[in-house]
Amino acid sequence: MIKVSITKNGIVTNSAQFETQELTDAWILEGVLENWWGLPQRWERLWPEEVVPAEALQIRFSEDLGIQFTEYEMPAQYEISQEDITAQVQDDADSAKDVLAEDYSSSILNKLRKINRKKILDGLWDEAKVRSLKANATLMTLKDDIRDGFFGIALIDLNIADVSDFYSTEEKALIISWIQQAHTSTT
Repeated sequence: MIKVSITKNGIVTNSAQFETQELTDAWILEGVLENWWGLPQRWERLWPEEVVPAEALQIRFSEDLGIQFTEYEMPAQYEISQEDITAQVQDDADSAKDVLAEDYSSSILNKLRKINRKKILDGLWDEAKVRSLKANATLMTLKDDIRDGFFGIALIDLNIADVSDFYSTEEKALIISWIQQAHTSTT
């Protein structure tokens, strides 16, 4: 990924990002030919009574139809810079996936807490059942995997785990669907 910046008088006035060098070059060429950002580096003819501008890069003498002219080269009215931002774009994408994974983790764990609280409020679980849930190594590992964003591992563990002491087949399928959505969205 390539970022092009156009600078005038020390201020970035235009920028664009491209997937390939070919697209970058085509955009720059079109902009230069169409004078999008001002005049490019060029030769100008000195007319009588004119003085060579201080910013002229060089002077030359030429002849056209037997008439001698003084020409001077002027710098472009802008600067073009290119930067490879491939690593930055990848880091941004990875960061966005991390944030998304955190959001999914939080959402799934909140939904699990709601299921668990409802079971307690409905009298389906007592204190001993809650202690049993917290002592269940498989479910605690599953909770850690979800919290840490390891959705693929959580899917494998939950698919093979027997959680029938705590969750119905329908609840297990629902939890699997939440984790599957998180896994699909973050990989």
